[in-house]
Amino acid sequence: MYKGFYGLLLMQVQLEQRVANLSQLLFGVDAFEIPSDAFQLELASDGEGHDEEDDVDLEQVIHSTLTYYMVQPIQFVLGIVRFHASDEESGFFDVTEDIFMDTPEEFCRFENEVSEALEAGVDVCVMSGYEPDTFPQINEYLADALSS
Repeated sequence: MYKGFYGLLLMQVQLEQRVANLSQLLFGVDAFEIPSDAFQLELASDGEGHDEEDDVDLEQVIHSTLTYYMVQPIQFVLGIVRFHASDEESGFFDVTEDIFMDTPEEFCRFENEVSEALEAGVDVCVMSGYEPDTFPQINEYLADALSS
């Protein structure tokens, strides 16, 4: 049963890669792959702001990946985002996609959800017809990764 399940997961990953390659050929998609070490959260110095009794592990580092694809603009759509979360300990795996419409409210929700997901260790894949510098918070992650 597990072999069948993992076989299906492998087939899904291979299919996604082929679709990405096809979209790159057909639509001229640009991909920015950001290494996960660019999203390490800053640690508080000397446990500042925490009581000694707190069970906060200051050495815990959260890793996540942001992939940004420039695609042909879609009318009334700001972007499509895929959130990919997994837990190595329990083997839990979840993929969620969300479409953000081209409205001011959705613009704010788009930036907030992508930023929160990255800070929580969730891998994020963004497809948008807009340049990354249209989104200040997301562009900041990309600029930090490119400068390091």
